[in-house]
Amino acid sequence: MKTLDSIAKEAGVIMINECGVDPGLDHMSAQRIIDEVHNNGGKIQSFTSICGGLPAPQDNNTPMGYKLSWSPRGVLLASRNSAVFLENGEVKKLNGIELYQPGGFRPDFVESVGDLEWYPNRDSCMYVDIYGIPECQTYIRGTYRYKGWCKMMTKLASSGFTSLEEVPSYVGMTFADFTSKVLGLSGEGGSVKEQVAKKLELEVDDDVIHRFEWLGMFDSEKKVGSSGTTALDAVCILFEEKMQYAEGEKDMICMKHTFDVEYDGGRREQITSTLIDFGQQPDGNTSMSRTVALPLAIAVRAVLEKRITLTGIQRPIVPELYNPILDEMETLGVKFDDVHQPLHVHLRHEVKPKEYRAALTPETTKTLVSAGFRVDVERSATRCFKDSEYEEAGARLVETGSWEGCPLSSVVLGLKELPADAVVRQNHVMFAHCFKGQDEAEGVLKNFAKNKGNLFDLEFLTDERGRRVAAFGHAAGYVGSALGLLEWGLKRDGGGLGELSDPWTSNELLIEEVKGKLGGQIPTVHILGALGRAGRGAADFAEAVGAKVIKWDLEETKPGGPFPVLLDADVVVNCIYLSSPIPPFLTKELVETEGKNLRVIVDVSCDPNNPNNPLPVYNTCTTVFDPIFPIPNSKVGVIAIDHLPSLLPAASSTAFSNDLTPHLLHLGAKDEGDYAVWKRAYNLFVEKKAPYS
Repeated sequence: MKTLDSIAKEAGVIMINECGVDPGLDHMSAQRIIDEVHNNGGKIQSFTSICGGLPAPQDNNTPMGYKLSWSPRGVLLASRNSAVFLENGEVKKLNGIELYQPGGFRPDFVESVGDLEWYPNRDSCMYVDIYGIPECQTYIRGTYRYKGWCKMMTKLASSGFTSLEEVPSYVGMTFADFTSKVLGLSGEGGSVKEQVAKKLELEVDDDVIHRFEWLGMFDSEKKVGSSGTTALDAVCILFEEKMQYAEGEKDMICMKHTFDVEYDGGRREQITSTLIDFGQQPDGNTSMSRTVALPLAIAVRAVLEKRITLTGIQRPIVPELYNPILDEMETLGVKFDDVHQPLHVHLRHEVKPKEYRAALTPETTKTLVSAGFRVDVERSATRCFKDSEYEEAGARLVETGSWEGCPLSSVVLGLKELPADAVVRQNHVMFAHCFKGQDEAEGVLKNFAKNKGNLFDLEFLTDERGRRVAAFGHAAGYVGSALGLLEWGLKRDGGGLGELSDPWTSNELLIEEVKGKLGGQIPTVHILGALGRAGRGAADFAEAVGAKVIKWDLEETKPGGPFPVLLDADVVVNCIYLSSPIPPFLTKELVETEGKNLRVIVDVSCDPNNPNNPLPVYNTCTTVFDPIFPIPNSKVGVIAIDHLPSLLPAASSTAFSNDLTPHLLHLGAKDEGDYAVWKRAYNLFVEKKAPYS
């Protein structure tokens, strides 16, 4: 047909193709959204277009979940077709039966219809260029069916019932004998039904066996007619007889487009466009006939009335065609419902051992839900808040690890970093530890570049002054100071910190325990970075247990280290993270000095691999399992646990989430000012990722 384009243009005529329902209305509605997204500076990341001609829900009253609104042979032949589609940047091909197997078909839910399943059809890849979406990483066209269809078709096709091999002897057999012959049954071991169930490795009461029985495949009286010279054509006889619409029953066209879109600054959203059209039986036409015929009729009339003046070979993917057709179809009651979906936030379970905190609390979850967000929360046995509390706040509980299947437009929210090889395709909000030249930074950034995901690092969500909008700093300093004093008290009695097996449930309990270990002694705590969040937290705890506190900040450290005076303190708490080199505050040589008071160093910044680490006296982080790093040739131990606030999880999570949530509310904002915090973080991510893209 394409070869006729120049001839048609020379003749001044138009030849409109793919102008029914699928293809047809699917092209028009999709292209209108694609053009709108492109005009607004957006990019289509993912696009699925699924359509099915099905019985209306109220008339879906047979075990098959399907009735014929087109050729029964075509329905069966479709099981032999392959499909080619684009998924996550990779061209994939599924052959025939693979389409109906797990991994081929996918579940879906359509409002006002219910639970459906769909499988890819034909060649989707050719439409990437036709629609003008070269940026798209996933594009799949598919076919809807009611649940259970794909399992049934898998068994039907894999057992030989869709074979086109000519076997004239099928004609005249009873369907029970036909079924036995196709499956090679021995005739022993019970009824045909029981033998088939055993052959197909199904229970006798399985839904597939029930469908076969309802079709008549175990019928010992009805015979295969003269057209049934292949297995497919014999089954087609049953399809044609049993799967007709009864008088007055309605059919339905169900079509849904789902777009994941990205705009400037990493802002993503999901757009759905859904058509649900019911037949007008008993007095009017079927939905299938209306949606197939009316779009072309509208186009023909518009051409005759000179409202469409295009010439040549055309698909309805240009505004001159899709706008008048879609607009008039709407007046006839065939209307797409376009919805910009609420932002989806998915709170993942923290995989790091002994991590009890959460980026959302039940209370802040309620805030997001009330603002129209859709919030999913992964089940977690270790999180400091109960799953039921999130559910009561309006979140949906989902399985642990299910974030991997979230749409590209989803915001996957967590605290600690994911494994470096995690498949990160969505918008991820977490502490990733990969922007400061850390050892693992290159692997993390390469992984994001490979998977096309976005990273909004919590450490770099900053206001216009560069101050972090949400941080665990106060809690980190508070717990760090507590552990340092606890270790000092235990050392005094000849012991030391062992595994920190359980977190503290309140500040009061932590204070009480540390006071008990100090035994009335008043240690000196020297805090570096005392004016920052972490420093204030460290000072707050030390003062709460009656310790003597020395506070240093920029003014005191300005002369440059090393600082021998630090050895006079019992506990040193460092709350300074440096991004540029300065002389160290302490050196190994200083720490090895005999006769000094210093016994514990708490490095709240906990970044031994940072080339600018101001405490180059240790080379590895400690953990809750083994919290102390003993500095060789000294009496000093280092505590450098990178998730200190997790030892006081409920209080620290509440404070952090209360600060973060006002900004989460703006994560989907179109206003530049509202989105500024996220755009700054996104731009930094793009800059850091650039060498690996």
